Amino acid sequence: MKIELSLPRTRFVVDEAMEVRVRLHNDGAAPVRVPDPFRNDAWQPTYAITGPAFPQGRRFSARSATSRDQRPAPSDVPLTMVELAPGATHEGELPLSQWCRITVAGAYTLVAELELAPQGGAPALRARSAPLAFELDEVQAQSTSVGLDIMRRGPADLNVAFVQSGSPPSIYDAVITESRPDLGELERAGFGSRRSLPADVSAVLVPWCSGERMMAMAAWRAWISAGRLMGDDSPLGTPAGLALPPGATLVSPAWQDPAEALDVLVLEADARRLQLARFTSHGPPTPPSGAIVWSSDSRDPIAVARLTVGPAALGSPRRVIALEARAGALVISHYAVEPGGSGTPTASLTLPRINALPGRSLALRVTPQGHTRAWLLVDAEEEGWQVYIAHVEFDASGQLVRGVERLDPLVVLGAPLLGAALELVLPESEEPETLVWALRTDDRRVLWSRGGRAPRWYKSPRPSTLAVPMQLCALSQATYLVTMQPGRAPTLITLENEST
Repeated sequence: MKIELSLPRTRFVVDEAMEVRVRLHNDGAAPVRVPDPFRNDAWQPTYAITGPAFPQGRRFSARSATSRDQRPAPSDVPLTMVELAPGATHEGELPLSQWCRITVAGAYTLVAELELAPQGGAPALRARSAPLAFELDEVQAQSTSVGLDIMRRGPADLNVAFVQSGSPPSIYDAVITESRPDLGELERAGFGSRRSLPADVSAVLVPWCSGERMMAMAAWRAWISAGRLMGDDSPLGTPAGLALPPGATLVSPAWQDPAEALDVLVLEADARRLQLARFTSHGPPTPPSGAIVWSSDSRDPIAVARLTVGPAALGSPRRVIALEARAGALVISHYAVEPGGSGTPTASLTLPRINALPGRSLALRVTPQGHTRAWLLVDAEEEGWQVYIAHVEFDASGQLVRGVERLDPLVVLGAPLLGAALELVLPESEEPETLVWALRTDDRRVLWSRGGRAPRWYKSPRPSTLAVPMQLCALSQATYLVTMQPGRAPTLITLENEST
């Protein structure tokens, strides 16, 4: 009787999902009955893991890992047996990372042991696997991106990706689910490596979704490598690339529409022109196809821009708002983004003596009537940081129907402002809209407010820091913010629960 263990690779990162494959093989000449290791009540076989987190070793079984019963051989718990004919095999996967959480990086070995006393005339059964060696690296996240579903009601899934530095770097994906939205409680449903990357990649984008992400076949990610925008629709396929102007950057968020196309807004290096890249999925192993489908005219330097996708009932129209710096004023420009369409704004509005705040300080949506509504955080040209919020609206033809009637004061900051974030509470279909804003004053402190309530401070405990740029997730009942901690995967904290 043989018992064998295997993993898909030998290197993982701390907290990564690990599935160990267990293989029972009858190499004898007679049938043998063995405990089924894939039943949660199985107290045989047992597994022993040794490494930095368990220098004296830790032993566990399926039963001890999934219940409170830690007895090594409970006589009142019958084992479910499987009969293996000579030469037969029984195999499957077990959730090692769930059964034995390992929080310390380093080299580990795992051994499986099967030991049963003689029963009912059957001889004693003993088998021991060869040690399975693997290593856990510390997480070294270079950037983080969170993809949201703007029409999702009820408990939400947050799709998170980050670039793990290394030789080579790689993309790691995670799905965070709201287990109890009313309390802001989250659970990580999955966390694993997606693919290796070229050495020059340090950031990845997860698109927001205007359709039903769970029903989609494409699971897009985007990044820049060697001057090319890469679109990746599946970890099972091959990414496709588009040449970009030197120094171009990606504008977050990217979007996945109901037809599973990926749209990425690109800002050229001189910040005077926007481009829209579109990728289409054909299903792996066929690579996706992509093209630059729209470009804006050359403008004054663009401080902030954002793309959104309108309702599917309207044909998922793409709209862009750009905030341009022009001679001491801020210009708000609206674009109707269509393949091959005009790069000239449909309308613009100038606000004198106003500056856009750094970061994702612009929120927008397309209403069921086709109107584009935009909110922006701005700083008046006064001493210190005088932060205001403004609201504009454009009709279905792109003409201005509501200008900035007034600047609503939010707060006066005594410390320098390093970054801002502004988001609509999801789902976007809710009216009137609720806004959440956040202002970062250093790498650990942020002042924020939701729905017009009094601002509150959040300060991340050391050694955690705020993700840069800020990743603010305003869901129906709670507001989440991404934090980073050396050696660990990025974490979403609930601002309502952690602020003062």
